[in-house]
Amino acid sequence: MLKRAQQKAGWPMVICALGLPILLSGCSGTNSFFALDDGIPNTAPPAVVVGPRSVARPEALTKLDTGTYPSLGKPLTAANTQIGDQEYTSREAQLSALASARASGAITEAEYQRRIDGLRRLASEHAAEAERQITN
Repeated sequence: MLKRAQQKAGWPMVICALGLPILLSGCSGTNSFFALDDGIPNTAPPAVVVGPRSVARPEALTKLDTGTYPSLGKPLTAANTQIGDQEYTSREAQLSALASARASGAITEAEYQRRIDGLRRLASEHAAEAERQITN
């Protein structure tokens, strides 16, 4: 037991004896790990001077001075009216019936595509009609 205690007591001395040359080697001239002069110049990059460019002033930017502050408290209005609950439920029922008829085979694929095309045509005509009403 005494021998083991003596062995443990000697390790810090061995570590110091082996570590001291490694630490001191960092202080030697050109073979240093932390050299201050690495051969790369530490000067600022050259400045790039940019002169004024002749750019035409955009004419769309004009100040509209109404003399009043804009009011942000007004309620927003929709461009078109939304569909009501009754119309939604009737359309939903129509589309559900069409999908179930297609799934069960009650109508042919050609008939299904014909009805879908009719609904798409109605939607595009309705969109064009709503846009005409909005613009007038």
